[in-house]
Amino acid sequence: IASIISTIKNRTLFLNDRLNILLLCTSLLLIFSSIFNYFHPNPTLQNSFGQFNYFVGLSNYLPLFWVFWTSQYYLRNSEQRKRTAILLIAGTFPIFISQFLQYYQSDFAISEKLTALNGLIVWFINPSPKLYGYAGLFSNANYLAAWLSFVLPFSIASILQKQKIFERFLIRFLFLSLICASILICFSRMGWFSIPFHLAIFSSNASFLIIIFTLILLTFFILISLYIFVFVFSIPLINFLDYQNNFFIEMILNNTFYTPRFTIILDTIKFISYHPLIGWGSSTYPEVYKLLGTRTDIAHSHNLLLEIAFNYGIIPAILLTIIFLFIVLKSLYLELKINKNSSFYRYKKSYLIFNKAWISSAIFIGISQMVDIQYYDLRISLGLWIILGGLRSYINEINYFENNLIIKNS
Repeated sequence: IASIISTIKNRTLFLNDRLNILLLCTSLLLIFSSIFNYFHPNPTLQNSFGQFNYFVGLSNYLPLFWVFWTSQYYLRNSEQRKRTAILLIAGTFPIFISQFLQYYQSDFAISEKLTALNGLIVWFINPSPKLYGYAGLFSNANYLAAWLSFVLPFSIASILQKQKIFERFLIRFLFLSLICASILICFSRMGWFSIPFHLAIFSSNASFLIIIFTLILLTFFILISLYIFVFVFSIPLINFLDYQNNFFIEMILNNTFYTPRFTIILDTIKFISYHPLIGWGSSTYPEVYKLLGTRTDIAHSHNLLLEIAFNYGIIPAILLTIIFLFIVLKSLYLELKINKNSSFYRYKKSYLIFNKAWISSAIFIGISQMVDIQYYDLRISLGLWIILGGLRSYINEINYFENNLIIKNS
């Protein structure tokens, strides 16, 4: 409903933003790929969902591109983004309850399914796991860890701003403690890594942010290099290293490159090389892996960039990567600029802290999608595009302020 209202009020402004034009072009490419694969299905695949599933996969992208644009109407300034951040923090409260119920399910004989509003709302409290962590309302503990990881920086920001009322500080500290505790009992390595990652960004200086710049760019270029050298030029990966007589190097390789997840990523790059422009079509990954891979139980590529390239071709994947990198890097650049000249920004320090939280959240969720795909959970994907919409609004806000300042000085 909120997006519909935003569309009505801002429909004439859609094409004013070049990023929206890029998203429109990406949408057309996704639709074209789906149509092509629908009418020209690979004869070696037997899709158990039917060919119509090629179009169902578009629901993971097209509506969320729309949300990216419409959400900016509600995130236009730092005050609105701060209020939205507080709402995201408050929205984690049901998660704490669900994890508590899951943890003590056997002790209190709690039902595995709780319903409300005559079945409109259903909570599935699965039996307490012994190995894979407590997922609470989510179907997988890694999904919950991803959600908490991109809410965490907002909770940190709420603590760092000046507190005038001690009771509010206690409530915010309680939420931060519960979010961190929930991440820990998810038993997700990426979730655990998010805690020091976000803390480092909030305590960082310009040099640390430059390091983050470099890591993001290196991740992108490493993926491109793997494709070029391994599959285009057929160069064996790391065969030039004589590591068998070096225990330390062998340990690193066995725990980094020779893991099931890394093998899946390399296989995905190989699959992409067979259909680089059009892709294989949505929902075909499990069947392709059964046919050409080394296992039969792989549902996705564990890398969102490669997943998009596999489903729809490398051009949409590159365009979406450019959009994401532009938003994050531009936001980081403005953050460095503002920190260097604090008098430039008209809002008080608490808003600056929350703006940094939006940046930290986007960076981490982007990194997490490089080693797993929690994006297919609507809560994660919806949150990601709202975060990007908030950062786009942040960029527009600073640009607007700069232009007005130039005009005023003139």
